[in-house]
Amino acid sequence: MAWVSARKSATKLLSAAPALMVLSSANCGSFKFTSVGLCQLDDESFKSIDYPKLGYGSDLYIKNPKVSDLRILYSRWASGSDVWPWIWCHRNANGPHHVFVLSSTDLNTEQAKALLQQIERLAKSSPNNNIVVIVDNESKLASAPGSPGLDWFYKNRCGLVEGRVKLFDADSKILMLDDERVIAFDSCSIASEARSE
Repeated sequence: MAWVSARKSATKLLSAAPALMVLSSANCGSFKFTSVGLCQLDDESFKSIDYPKLGYGSDLYIKNPKVSDLRILYSRWASGSDVWPWIWCHRNANGPHHVFVLSSTDLNTEQAKALLQQIERLAKSSPNNNIVVIVDNESKLASAPGSPGLDWFYKNRCGLVEGRVKLFDADSKILMLDDERVIAFDSCSIASEARSE
C-alpha cells in the first residue's frame, strides 16, 4: 500500500509539472548554446541548476528523458541525490544484477528456453545473483506457451516486473521502463517479440 500511495503522489506531482521550461544562459550557465540550441549536456552541467527550487520534490528532475540521460540520473542518484525518473533496481556489492526481458505471450522459442535455463543456473549457482525478469503482462506470462509458470520464477528467486523497455543504454548498462522506473544491471538478456510501435 505504501508503494501505491507513493505512486499516486508521484503522479500528482508530475501532472503539476510544467510542459516546458525555457533554458537560457541565465539559468543554465554551464550549458553551451549555439544557433540551433543546446549542444552540450553532461553531469557537470547539472551542478549549476538549482533543481530543488523548481518545486518537483527532487534534486534532479528530467521530463521526457532520453537514453543519454540515464547515465546522468544513475550517477547523481549514486552520489545521494533524489532523482526522477527514479532508480528502481541497481547494481550492488552483494552480487551481480541480471536482467531478463521475456515475452509474456510465448516462451516456446529456442532463445526463450535458453534464457529460462540461464535463469535457473544463475539461481542455483549463487544466492548472491540478483535476478529481475521484465514482462509486459504477468498474468499472460503464467499461461504463455512454454512458460514454466509463475511459481517457477519465484522458486528461482526472480523479481517479476511488469513493464516495457522504453530506453536502453547498453554502454552504461541502464534501461528505463515505460513507467519511468530505471534499472541498472550487470547483464541483460532479451527474448521478446519485436514491436513495430
